[in-house]
This record gives sequence, C-alpha cells and structure tokens, in this order.
Amino acid sequence: MKILRSMMVPGTVMTRTLGWFVLLILLTLPGGCSENRCPPGQVAIGIEADGRTPICSPWSELPGFCQSCSDAHVVAEDSGGSTGDAGSDVPQRPAGSDAHVVAEDNDSSAGDAGGETPQRAAVLDPCRGKAVWVEQPITNPSGIDASWLMDVQVFSPVQAVAVGWDGTIATWDGKTWELSSTGTGDDLEGVWGTSSTALWAVSWFSTILSFGPDGWATSAANTLNPMYDIRGTSGTSIWAVGLNATILRFDGTVWSFLPASPKVNPLLDWVAVWPLDETHVWVAGWEHDVGSVIALWDGQSLSPKLEQGPGGYEWWTSLWAADADAEYIFAAAASGAVYRSDSAGDTWAPMVSATKSRIWDIWGADADLVWAGTESGEITLWDGHKWSLDGNVGEWISAIAGAGPELVIAVGGRWEDATSGYVPLIWRRVCSEPGE
Repeated sequence: MKILRSMMVPGTVMTRTLGWFVLLILLTLPGGCSENRCPPGQVAIGIEADGRTPICSPWSELPGFCQSCSDAHVVAEDSGGSTGDAGSDVPQRPAGSDAHVVAEDNDSSAGDAGGETPQRAAVLDPCRGKAVWVEQPITNPSGIDASWLMDVQVFSPVQAVAVGWDGTIATWDGKTWELSSTGTGDDLEGVWGTSSTALWAVSWFSTILSFGPDGWATSAANTLNPMYDIRGTSGTSIWAVGLNATILRFDGTVWSFLPASPKVNPLLDWVAVWPLDETHVWVAGWEHDVGSVIALWDGQSLSPKLEQGPGGYEWWTSLWAADADAEYIFAAAASGAVYRSDSAGDTWAPMVSATKSRIWDIWGADADLVWAGTESGEITLWDGHKWSLDGNVGEWISAIAGAGPELVIAVGGRWEDATSGYVPLIWRRVCSEPGE
C-alpha cells in the first residue's frame, strides 16, 4: 500500500553492472523480497499476514504510475521572473546581495528607503550558491554491521544524529561521526529529539524506540503498523505517523492514537509529519487506490488541505514548514515535484522543478532557503526565486536536515558488495569559496 523509503532500494545506484544485478536477483529468490525489503525497481503495495513481509510490485504496474511525471510539474516562468501555474504566481522575494538577512516589509518586497516596518527577515545562503557537498568520514569503533541511513536531525554545530536500517545509529560531536546500534535490529525510518541524548525513533517493524540515560528502549506504544516519520515540538509533544492512517502523539508520559477523521480515508498511509504547535500539525500521505492527501490537525480534528484522486496524484515523501512563518509549507514527491503553500495550506501550487529524480526529503533554514535530496544524489536549492541544482553526490539521499544555513547535512547509503552489504553515507554542505 505504500512507497516506503526503506523499500526504495536504488537499483540504478547499486546495480552498477549486470553481475551485481544478477546477484541481487539471486539474493531475493524465491520470494522476490529479501530482509523485508523489495528488490530494485519494485515497491511495497501491501503487507503479508505476518505483519512484516512486504508484498512487492514493479513501479510500472502501480495505478497512476507515470515514468515522466516530473515533466508535468515543470511550470514555465512568466516574463516577470516569477514562477506560476495556471495563472497563479508564486510570490518572489528579493534576496539582497551583501547581508545574510534581508528585512522585508508588509507588501512582501524588500524594505525600501521609505522605511515600512519589516515583517520578517529572509535568511540568505552563506555560500551564495557556491557550495560543494563533501562526504564525511564515519568511524565504527564497535565494529557493528552498519547499514543504510534513513533520517537525520541536526541539533547544533556539535550535536547531530542519524538512524537507519538494522538499528544503525550515527552520532556527531562536531568533529567525528561515530556508529553505534540500538541493539534491536529494527529498520529505523525516522528520528527526532530534543538533543542527541533524548531521542525517539520509529521503525518499519511497527516499533517506537526512545533513547535516554539507560540507552535505547522500546516504547510502550501499541501499534501494529509500520511507522514512517516522527517529529515533535518538545519532549511533551511528539507526533509519529505510519500505515493505515496511523497518527500517534506522545505527551511526555504515554503515546495515544489520534481519533479517526471522517474526512480522511482510513486506508491512507501517512509518510510525513511536521508539527508547528498543538494546533498546526501537518501530515502527508497516499494510497494507490485512494489518491494522496496533505492534511492539517488543528487541535480538534484532521482536515484535508490538498487532495488528489487515484487517477493522477503525487506520491508524497516529505514535508517542511517554516516555523517562523506558518503560512509557508513545502511538500515533496517521488515524481520530483515540489508543491508550496504561502497561505497556511489554503492554496497550493507546484513549483518549477530543478530535478526529474525522485525527491525523498526536503528541509529548509527559511522559507526562502530550502533544500531537497533525491535518489540520484542531486541536491536542489530554493533561494526564494527559483529552484536550482546545489550539488550532486552521486548516491541515494534519504534525508536532509540542518541547524541553520551554515550547517546542512544529507544522509543515505549504497550497496557496497556481498560482504559489506549496505553502507551508510553522510555529506556536509561546504562553501566552495570561503569568504564570498
């Protein structure tokens, strides 16, 4: 029922030769799926009765599949330089040239000599578009069997954590990335925390884990559904989402299910969540017989804000909302499309695409400084005017996040060989011309 990020084994990356392709086919016989994951070129469309083994299907056989869907989301720029769709322009904002912060007045243009009161400050790219993505060394002092990294959270210049398959954990102290393990072997899909010593993670194996002074432990959350994403606003307000319209909230003591909404099909699988506060919790998901939905929890009920039917819809993969400006929300899709709302979700418009590769995560330091990571290794950047290519690491990117514009991290992995299996990869954005 779902395109799982953990199911999206990048065949084009891992099967570099026919020999490796044959090897991977052999590894998945006779059932076609290995280690609860689908083989290259296939996705999970359901779960077997054991609750763990995916039912796999080729991409091309999915309803609504379009090999070149991203073409439909490349929107022509008008003569005024703004990006639009069907007569609806995406507002553009001057970015300035010298300072890293530009004050904006209430008519959404850069502050002028007339001196209108600035309403917000646009954060600018410290690299001014001249950046490279540098692979980071990863140490493995315990010699664990590390695997693909699926999510990352960056707390500060000296604190970050990434999680992945087989219980893989990577922590950063500002100098070194070091591998460790949860000890559970769960394929971790998402992580969030208040610091690198107070963490929560969700897994494809229907578990929610927590990390504290005593290490990793399984939460008491009683969910039988694979979980995809987790995020909070504090240690007493954490949200997790997964299959079959599952939404859970943690109040600091217990996990509880959000009540079902009559406005949302219970077959929908939520793949992304982004809470701003208790009355602004965004979720995105899809199901191939139902379509896709982006919905808002307002503290009382869950209401769809963007619905697309099964005849043609986006396979949403991630969400990001500007904390300082709740009206700006970005949603990314497997087609390579990015949609944006500048009206708190009331209206949505596709943006000009800078990639045709499937986007697996999106994150921003500001509504005018947003990055998207793709399965091909392309990383694109929204600078408030347009999307453009920011770099290409040549490997599958599962997640991207940062602690402000000066520190942005991407994580993913690749198939190494039959002995090493999947290996974790981490990249950091570095200005290619320091001082510029």
